[in-house]
Amino acid sequence: MLLIALNQRKIEFTLPQERMPEWYGISADTAGKGINELRRHGILDHLDDEWFDTLKTRSGRGSRPVYSLWPPFTPRGLGEPTADEQAAAEVPSGTVPKK
Repeated sequence: MLLIALNQRKIEFTLPQERMPEWYGISADTAGKGINELRRHGILDHLDDEWFDTLKTRSGRGSRPVYSLWPPFTPRGLGEPTADEQAAAEVPSGTVPKK
């Protein structure tokens, strides 16, 4: 999961577990365990939830967690993001990384 998270190339990103088998060939359960392990070790941070429209729920709205990696695992291993990178990586819900 760390390699998948590093491949996102954004400060904030989602890791939809239900898409992992299709996109990366690993089960959703394995992805969930990997995400939990990264969070437990302080590598991955759950920032917020991103809301989106969907026909899969009765309410027509769904959510997915938005994550960020802690240094030195930030994109390209550059440490803290620049202001331009941070602005470009804003999640549509308007969340920004917690400091």
